[in-house]
Amino acid sequence: MDRKRLLRNPLIWILAAILVYFTFSVLFDDTRGYTQVPTSVALTQIDQGNVTDASSRTGSSGCG
Repeated sequence: MDRKRLLRNPLIWILAAILVYFTFSVLFDDTRGYTQVPTSVALTQIDQGNVTDASSRTGSSGCG
């Protein structure tokens, strides 16, 4: 198919706009990222099996 003819197709532009929208919504979503919670809440979630991956960070007195 000819490039000029392909770029004139509105379906291609609509799909590109949807792709850009979803990309920005995933990258700039406020619900993603680091959230500080009390240790008791974290341990409860781990015991209930709601955690698939977790990492622990120690304060300035810890090693590392």
